[in-house]
Amino acid sequence: MKAPFSASPAGPTAGPPTEVRVFWPDGRTSPTLSDVALTTQFEERSEASETMPVRRFVQVVGALLITAGALGVSGMGCVDPEATFYVRNVSSFDESCLCTTDGTTRSSGTFESAFGGEYQLCLIVTNGLDSLEDRNRPRAETNHVEIYAIDVDIEAGQGLADSAACPLSFTIPSKGFASPESDGLVIVPGIPQCVSSQLYAALAPGETRTVIATFIVRGHTTGGDELETPEYAFPITVGKLAYCYGQPLESDEELGCAVGSDSIVPSNLCDQCRADTDCRSGTCDLETRRCAD
Repeated sequence: MKAPFSASPAGPTAGPPTEVRVFWPDGRTSPTLSDVALTTQFEERSEASETMPVRRFVQVVGALLITAGALGVSGMGCVDPEATFYVRNVSSFDESCLCTTDGTTRSSGTFESAFGGEYQLCLIVTNGLDSLEDRNRPRAETNHVEIYAIDVDIEAGQGLADSAACPLSFTIPSKGFASPESDGLVIVPGIPQCVSSQLYAALAPGETRTVIATFIVRGHTTGGDELETPEYAFPITVGKLAYCYGQPLESDEELGCAVGSDSIVPSNLCDQCRADTDCRSGTCDLETRRCAD
């Protein structure tokens, strides 16, 4: 049983449609109908005993292509939820702490644990189901996906305790939405605050450790079908006073929205805490810039 946690909501945006792909005998994919016609004409010029199996195969594939195009289904025939509902990527937060489906993406992250807080990710979740809406008929769309929960599993190495108060595997409620053949967004903690504090206590000053956060996003279609994504693993390199070599912060300069997340920290924010080598269990206070238990 996974322990509960909290999450932030996010909304939907549009994405690219899927495409039909059919395997062709010579290694190509997705032949056009003109390919089928030309191949059939070529085969008809050959001897009937040699060309009959090939010609029949070409004609069958041509019929399958026409049917697939009319029905809007993939070349595999049936819908596999794990192939059509998945985490596509992780979107980077901008300076306003917002993320979009068409913004900058990242395949890994960094986190300075000296300031506490949590490391959040913005997951781009793709709904590859075909739209079933028919504007010529009174038929509602049943392939919208409503995201309602995310399973999180954290592999952080030695020195971290998995407890009811600070679980390393848990399920959080979530709120997201993805239209058919489009992307949606959900925000999830990759390193909760309690795990960040444990990592800070376990690391030596200047040391880093790679944490693997794995996610499974759960949702259901507006037609009532339950869906879940395949596991999506994201590596995060966590440091203790390891990312404190940025340009000093001016006295009137404002801090960003997530100090230490995927960014280098201004050096003067860490100076006092870096000098205090006995600071093992506390974190840096951004106001006093000293170790705070």
